[in-house]
Amino acid sequence: MARFNSNGNLDTTFGTAGIFTSKAPIDAGGPSGGVVVQPDGNIVVAEGLMLRLLPDGGLDTSFGTGGYATTAGYSSSALALLSDGKILAASSLSPSASSISGYVTRYNSNGSLDTSFGVNGQLATAGSGNAMVVLSKGELVVGGSLTSSLSGPVAGFAVSRYKGIGVTDATFASHGGVVTPVPNFPTVVTAGLGVQSSGDIVVLGTASAYPNFAFGLARYTPTGQLDSTFGTNGTVTTSFGTTSLNASGLAIQSNSDIVTVGSFQINKPQGGSTGFVLARYLGQ
Repeated sequence: MARFNSNGNLDTTFGTAGIFTSKAPIDAGGPSGGVVVQPDGNIVVAEGLMLRLLPDGGLDTSFGTGGYATTAGYSSSALALLSDGKILAASSLSPSASSISGYVTRYNSNGSLDTSFGVNGQLATAGSGNAMVVLSKGELVVGGSLTSSLSGPVAGFAVSRYKGIGVTDATFASHGGVVTPVPNFPTVVTAGLGVQSSGDIVVLGTASAYPNFAFGLARYTPTGQLDSTFGTNGTVTTSFGTTSLNASGLAIQSNSDIVTVGSFQINKPQGGSTGFVLARYLGQ
């Protein structure tokens, strides 16, 4: 973790000369997958394990066990902070893009498991739990990817809604969830999720049909129906002419425009290049 001043310079008062480096007691299992800042300035980070930092960048050893809390499955890919101080962490069953399931786990503010949520604190999701948004009434929407078989390609986006207590909201889509393939792209790996002011739900992922890669998006109504007015019959793909492409995040602006970000690679005989790609979509 690093903290920067508003001018882009490293904030040397944070951690050690501006940087905190985790010394997790066990293999963390994956890269950093989420950050939330609590009202008191403490910083919760998901990186396989979940940890909490003090505002000055030191490890908060009062959180979990010695500053760390164990998460279900592979590295947590999304965190959310609830109004009562509790913490939600979403994760997939495995690091594979074709992971068949995921988890949402809820913790008390001190990092202990909240056993009043789901089954003993955990909720199994349909498809990998790659992205998560908490709605105004406490429901949570989880976005992931769903495979057509244990060894088959990723069939498409999987979006589900759950009640705040950790059970499926059967009033959403079909029995609580919806799966959407992206035409001409047999593999879709979800990377981001957002909710527009209208309540419409937008999901982002990496769509691939090797050697072709694209940003893929889909939009749903608040009740979980694919919005046919969005893009082409509810989905949008954008290719950038790169050798490879990975979508990594989505944000909704105040006017409902959709901002997406990812990384790319271009291979050429004389040498390649890598970098960021940023795209914005009109939200109407």
